[in-house]
Amino acid sequence: MYDKMKGTKFEKFVANPDKGSMHNYGIAVDVTIVDGSDKEIDMGFTPFYNSNLSIYWGYAKLKMFDLSEAQKKNRELLSKTMKKAGFFPLSYEWWHFNGLPKDLARKKYKIIE
Repeated sequence: MYDKMKGTKFEKFVANPDKGSMHNYGIAVDVTIVDGSDKEIDMGFTPFYNSNLSIYWGYAKLKMFDLSEAQKKNRELLSKTMKKAGFFPLSYEWWHFNGLPKDLARKKYKIIE
């Protein structure tokens, strides 16, 4: 997938396999918030159910940045909650959080996947 995205504006969303992502180090999670009925709250674009690459990126272009006030507040709630728990958010993926800063993770750990 990295080769398909390399050189595009979406390159930053796919890990370079030579370096690995923080997921490959076992210290990153992709999360959202669900309500009391186990339904995801509205965050705008969600990456969790789009397995077809062309659909995923086409939809992402439409929904990643054009957000309602409620969607912005929901994303802020998730970010605040995860930061309070000690995670580090990515600025360009509302759903992604690292357990350590990248430089520290790469010094302390090896890629596990």
